[in-house]
Amino acid sequence: MTCCSGAVYPRECTAAGEGLEEPQVGKEKSFVISLRDKFGNMTALDAEKSLPLVKFTNDNVFNPHTTYLGHGKYNVKYTPLSVDPVRLAIFIHNSLIKEFPRNINVKPGVTNALMSAINLT
Repeated sequence: MTCCSGAVYPRECTAAGEGLEEPQVGKEKSFVISLRDKFGNMTALDAEKSLPLVKFTNDNVFNPHTTYLGHGKYNVKYTPLSVDPVRLAIFIHNSLIKEFPRNINVKPGVTNALMSAINLT
């Protein structure tokens, strides 16, 4: 018996990576979106037609871009510009993926520490 993956099912698609875990201001971070079928299995079926729409709902993110890696995976890179939390929503076929939207807390970066030191003098 052979098992084949099915069509992309947005509510089972996932995102993971260090870009979702307290990124730092001024440092580019990334995470990977994995397309899955309704049983939670990885799928690449119609992957080119399933381009994720990644929405950061505030303006403190620089240069967000998505790249198809193949085999039903997309890499998303972005750079936070301030310590304000980032609200992130990921849609496939106009439906949110599993565990989204969500807030991502941003840590201060070296730039923040340097600016604080300059302001003290």
